[in-house]
Amino acid sequence: MIQPLDTSRNSWRLLWLDLEEPVPKPTIIANAANVSLAGHQNPDQEYYLPTCLLVTTSGGKPLCPPEILEELDQARAEQLLSRLFDEHGTPDRLTIAESNDWDAEAWQSFAMDCRIEIAFGAFPSAKPGDLLQFVRRMTQRLRGEGFHSPSAIARGLVVASRRLRSPGKKNAHLKKALEQDADCVLARIELADADYQAARWTECRRGYQELIEREKRRWKGETPEWWSDPETRPYMRALYGRAMTQWHQGQFVETAKDLEQLLSLNPIDNQGVRFLIPLVYLLGENDTKALKSLTEYEDNYPDDYCEPALLFGKGIALWRSGDEEGAAKAYTEAMLKNLYIAPLLLELPTPPSEIWHPNDRAEPGYAQDFMQSYATLWDRDPAALRFLRETYSASIPSLEKVIGHRQQMSERQDQRYDRDFKSRWKAMTELDEQLTGGTDR
Repeated sequence: MIQPLDTSRNSWRLLWLDLEEPVPKPTIIANAANVSLAGHQNPDQEYYLPTCLLVTTSGGKPLCPPEILEELDQARAEQLLSRLFDEHGTPDRLTIAESNDWDAEAWQSFAMDCRIEIAFGAFPSAKPGDLLQFVRRMTQRLRGEGFHSPSAIARGLVVASRRLRSPGKKNAHLKKALEQDADCVLARIELADADYQAARWTECRRGYQELIEREKRRWKGETPEWWSDPETRPYMRALYGRAMTQWHQGQFVETAKDLEQLLSLNPIDNQGVRFLIPLVYLLGENDTKALKSLTEYEDNYPDDYCEPALLFGKGIALWRSGDEEGAAKAYTEAMLKNLYIAPLLLELPTPPSEIWHPNDRAEPGYAQDFMQSYATLWDRDPAALRFLRETYSASIPSLEKVIGHRQQMSERQDQRYDRDFKSRWKAMTELDEQLTGGTDR
């Protein structure tokens, strides 16, 4: 007798849920001295918005307790599924709730290894009532019975957000922190910085501006130790962020004002704005203020390591003022500090990137960043570019000596098994300083 084909298929679903209420992060108590009194809260307690992984049958029956994570973790999800496959057998089909954080190719490799069909499905538009109840119970269990201060929750969410890979999850933590405590400046600056990194100029400028206004009222009449006091750093970071936002928008006058204010507040200049101010004035076509800020830099920081970018700015500023001798000297020092910038500006072959570099300012990446920020100064002035070309041509013998020596250093730096390595390396670094005039120290 002919039997009908069995078309039923064993299907599972992998769902994930982001809990919307912050819960304390579990901590391991090392000894009895760390145990806090009942009802008292650890001020350093971290909080997070848990992500729950759920594996169910096609009918919604859970196959295991939920897996609690800080954020979606594909490796953890694969480990959970592999364990369930061992316990219950491998299903025919697995439907995974979609997420931008999944790696589709990795899931396909997992499917091939497990001989299972995988499909991605949209997350249910409406959560079933029993799922909502589950979320509430899970949140209550994770929060516990103790008192949770809103300000402490906000701080804990910010700390936890710094470890997260997912921009969306990090953003959710920071916004939840502000819901808990509108005065949480750490959350505000992190949100503004996230908007800046995503090139959302309107949003990040608004965020920086609001934080600046809040912190300006806070510090009015006070004389704090700027930057040394960590409490002052959100304000200074916001000023710097607003300056960089204005820079991207071509508002160089406003950028220079913010950078000058930062340098005035903190002359030690932990943020490095002293290297930017003259170049911003040059970008804004204010040569007079650029030269003035260069003079102030040399007067106020006589023993400073001068950035290659600033020296290139000094070269073009002095050339425009008619001081060709000073310009050539600045250019030469700059070219010895970074061997790549001048060839990039002049569209010439660059030295090999594999040579030894004394610091990060001498590396090709620094030169690429320079081109993105400042190449326009020479692009818009052919005569200035011609003078740079002449200075570069005159410096080629010196530059070639440095390049050749650093190639040798690159070959030697891994020979640490040599008994005389330290003395030989010291001699090579001393020769490098002589060839560059000590500019890389």
